[in-house]
Amino acid sequence: MTANVAKKEWFPYLDGIRGTAALLVMTAHCMTWAAWDGPIKSAALAVDVFMILSGFLMTYHYREREKTQPWESSKTWYIFYIRRFFRIAPLYYLLMIPSFIFYQQFNDFHKVLNPAGNSTLNADLSTPSVDLVNVLTHITFIFGLIPKYTASLPIPDWSLSLEMQFYAVFPFLMLLFKKISYFWISLSLCIVSFIANHFLLTQFPQPAFLLFKINFFVIGILLAEAYYFKNKKTFTSICLIVLLIIISGYSRKAEVILFVVALLTTLMFYDETDDVLKINKVFRLTQNILSNRIAEFMSDTSYSVYLAHNLLLVPLAYWFYSFPWYTSQPAYLKFMILFAVVAPLTYSAAFLLFKYVEKPGIALGRSVISGKVIKIFNH
Repeated sequence: MTANVAKKEWFPYLDGIRGTAALLVMTAHCMTWAAWDGPIKSAALAVDVFMILSGFLMTYHYREREKTQPWESSKTWYIFYIRRFFRIAPLYYLLMIPSFIFYQQFNDFHKVLNPAGNSTLNADLSTPSVDLVNVLTHITFIFGLIPKYTASLPIPDWSLSLEMQFYAVFPFLMLLFKKISYFWISLSLCIVSFIANHFLLTQFPQPAFLLFKINFFVIGILLAEAYYFKNKKTFTSICLIVLLIIISGYSRKAEVILFVVALLTTLMFYDETDDVLKINKVFRLTQNILSNRIAEFMSDTSYSVYLAHNLLLVPLAYWFYSFPWYTSQPAYLKFMILFAVVAPLTYSAAFLLFKYVEKPGIALGRSVISGKVIKIFNH
């Protein structure tokens, strides 16, 4: 769901994957509002890909910094939490303002799906009152643990609570992986996730509780560790790849997750100098497509696109449905019209949000870590 500002130094092809995932979420929601049963059945799979990337990047950075920022040090934990908070919170807090101000209007807008013959989104929207508890649970990101607040805002923020829960436990997970074993910790987490999904998932309008989705974060963690060990302990690297493939195979919509895992594994591990599979041309073409300037732009704006698109999509869809010429169109054409208007507006807004909210937020986090903010207040 978040972009990595320094990403170009490591894996530029993640740009295209991250950017495409955000685009798919917006596209799926446009299809839902147009009541079109199109090729993208759910936005959830794209969110699962975000979680895999998040697990991978957090673990990769952990390995990159472990000599100078060991997890045994409390300072490392402080730096990690500050860095992640200022990556997520500034944009979220800004978009939370219109979400609460126009809370009732957005809830009313959802009724527009009923005449379109599609009431599926209404079932995912809980509507508690706007009170102090509602606001505080969102400010603290714990709303994902409380079913009635999980999907109460028009923005898809349930995954932010999920990601913050992952950040909260990530240092503990890495220490457990280090002290026990990848196999037993991964197996235990997947079993607990299976039990949670079986007994608790129906109580939540969205799977915002970490145990529902921990397996996707684990896939990302194992992929990063396999990459870390590929030139150090080849057998360990192979075992980790096998383990993450097994976990992927038992995931919901396993064929899509396996494809993403296969793509990432190939991009990271394939040796171009020893083109055994004779796929060099396809390999380079894929890399170029996923790391060109368009992919970079889509990656930079992916967090804002993901989080802000509903604030434009919902009122625009409501407005379109007020015209008989629109409601009389076939579903696929309604989608095309809606998407043609929403997409450019969303990406334009996302670019401005990335430049004037996300990047300054990241810079502020760095200032907090370096102590500059404290020095300013002391003066």
